[in-house]
Amino acid sequence: MEWALIIVLLILIAGIGIFLMPVIGTWTQVLSNGVAISFADLVMMRLRRIDTHLVVDSLVKLQRADVEVDSFRLQEHLLRGGDLAAVAEATVQAHKSNIVVTFEDLCRIDLAGRDVLAAVGSFVRPAVLQCPEPRSGQRHIVGVCKDGIRVGVVLRMTVRSDVTRLVGSAGERTVIARMGEAVVRALGSQDDHRNLVKNPGLITEVVRESGVVSGTCFEVVSCDVAEVTILDNIGAKLQSQFSEALSKVAAARAEAKRAEAMATQQEMQARIAEMQARVVLSSARLPGAVGAALREGGVGQRGSGLPDPRGLARSDA
Repeated sequence: MEWALIIVLLILIAGIGIFLMPVIGTWTQVLSNGVAISFADLVMMRLRRIDTHLVVDSLVKLQRADVEVDSFRLQEHLLRGGDLAAVAEATVQAHKSNIVVTFEDLCRIDLAGRDVLAAVGSFVRPAVLQCPEPRSGQRHIVGVCKDGIRVGVVLRMTVRSDVTRLVGSAGERTVIARMGEAVVRALGSQDDHRNLVKNPGLITEVVRESGVVSGTCFEVVSCDVAEVTILDNIGAKLQSQFSEALSKVAAARAEAKRAEAMATQQEMQARIAEMQARVVLSSARLPGAVGAALREGGVGQRGSGLPDPRGLARSDA
């Protein structure tokens, strides 16, 4: 019985030792770095299945950057499903870059599903947005000036993230779409395309005044026109197509009138043929009518309408 109890105690001690081995290693790291975490806190983290090494590493990194954060706040962020390593690194970068943002702000951004490292990195290293996007396959943003010339423009805008407005604001695609809209508006407002070739800054002025970053998490660092290309004279093409269409309409009307005239001519010819047929018919009936009148003795009588052939003979004599 005593041996069984001793075996159970040994197994229990071995289990506790195996459980505490990672904690002891982490505790050594805590002591060597002077982090304010007790051994009991490490044991409780182990029981909660929290990565003690990650918490201690993050706390050491934050304290070395003179950022005061409680270890329980780190544990809370891990339990909520956040990326503690990314938040700690972003907090250190923001502190070194003098960005006015706290650890709590970055935790909220991380839990909202945003990349906190990319957000802080874009403030330190501003991003360049190109319109149109290279991956879209479109070479230019195309617009038409008032003189009918079609112009293609490539616009690049350097933006920096405002970390405090990152949650709930629009992103890069919205800014790029607004850039394209502003470029088309700038092209359409110019009376002469040569003004844009001489001074591309007219386009950037319109883009800046249009508020392309309004309601987004970005602020404009610079806006530049990378390329201005004269494509074609769309006004002349449209005018040529319009003239061609008018010519076709006039030709169609003339053809309709010609067809109408030919139909009228054919109708008149048919009437002439009809009249000629009636004349021939009347000529054919005349000998028969004269013969009938002679037989009936109606020739030469008053009211008959035909002269007396005998009187005609005497007059001839």
